[in-house]
Amino acid sequence: MQLKAVSRAAHRALLLHFRGPGYAIVCRPQPFPALTIAVSDSTAASLFFRIGAVPPENSDWAKPGDRSSVNWERIIATALVENSITVLNDRIAKLPDSSVPATVRARVGRLAMVWTFKLQLLEKRLAESVAALAEAGIDVTLMKGAALALTVYPRFTDRPMADLDILVDPSRAQSSYAALLGAGWTVASIPRPEDDWQDHHHLPPLVDTAGTCLRLELHTAPLVPSSPFQLASSDLISKARRIDLRGTSVLVPDPHVHAVHAAIHFAYSHGFASGGLNVFRDLVMLRSRGGLTWDGFLNAAVRTRSESCCYWTLRLARSLAAIDVPDVLLDALSPQLGDRISAMLETHFSQLVLRADHACPSVELRQRLWEFALQIKRSEIRSASMLEHSASSESRRSEASALRRVGAHVRRAPEWSRYVASLLGPALELTA
Repeated sequence: MQLKAVSRAAHRALLLHFRGPGYAIVCRPQPFPALTIAVSDSTAASLFFRIGAVPPENSDWAKPGDRSSVNWERIIATALVENSITVLNDRIAKLPDSSVPATVRARVGRLAMVWTFKLQLLEKRLAESVAALAEAGIDVTLMKGAALALTVYPRFTDRPMADLDILVDPSRAQSSYAALLGAGWTVASIPRPEDDWQDHHHLPPLVDTAGTCLRLELHTAPLVPSSPFQLASSDLISKARRIDLRGTSVLVPDPHVHAVHAAIHFAYSHGFASGGLNVFRDLVMLRSRGGLTWDGFLNAAVRTRSESCCYWTLRLARSLAAIDVPDVLLDALSPQLGDRISAMLETHFSQLVLRADHACPSVELRQRLWEFALQIKRSEIRSASMLEHSASSESRRSEASALRRVGAHVRRAPEWSRYVASLLGPALELTA
């Protein structure tokens, strides 16, 4: 009885915390606004990335100097945005009682219970879904978090994820979709034209008909067709290995291909704006338990023409999460932009990852710097997720008068001052 009560409570909390805009089909009684948080200062957010990516016994995050200035509200907020509250809960559980306030432990524990319940449901629904596809004669390749949660992490719940990503042969896409619709999924109601999915790498997202707000994306390719990278479904499948998922045989990608795909997804699809902690943790786990070698990673990056994505992902992993990345690897992947420019771009992207209050205030400038850092042309990014949002913003800005745009920038003068000052520091240090 007690277990059932906890489950019911967790289910109610799950609906409250994970109901998002556009999923009103199964998430009732009403849409819940997207989670919003205060911006994170670099110190607190960076501390979270260090404790999240590297276990406390292998890091120096709990030094007295760190603990005395910990902003737990911002660390919790960062963990929620990164879908990693369970990671934070696991980390602080291993620390002395005196290092974390009791109220913080209790709050993080409650939030982690909700997320753990969600991940247990995701694992269950994943097993049911691949079984339904196998019954229809369809082979499945697991992607992203689902693949790693079943291979390099001790438990499925140790790898938080917002949804499930699975890959099938494009020729079986429609029959796969039909099988999933018969296995308890329904098409998500999202404000996006149907034509957008015709040149996409996955079909319209699915949501659980049980009202849990769990999501699944059925992929026909790892990346949007218009991306400039040479990573196709065959790359994920050709060297994949088979594992057993509750009696169903599924494929999981080669660790080097998986690592490169994760870097592309973080740098290109998300524009460094989200998912950083999971990428950094995945690299650590793939290195320690998944057979990932830096030589193999470099070869995969070169083969897929994703060196710039891999370079910035690894550089940020080293600076923000204290992950051991050799200089020789970064040198081999580097887009050769010069030390001062690279240092300023690292600061710029770090601020986006950390959601710092002195991050770049201009969407257009962020876009331009992103293109420059990744060394790709605007014509090559028409379908990138990050660009889709910025393109609509750019269209709205083009309709405004030049005077209004100038006025908006004048009002943001303090933001511009903080941003420019933050970039000059790294450049001046290199000059000195």
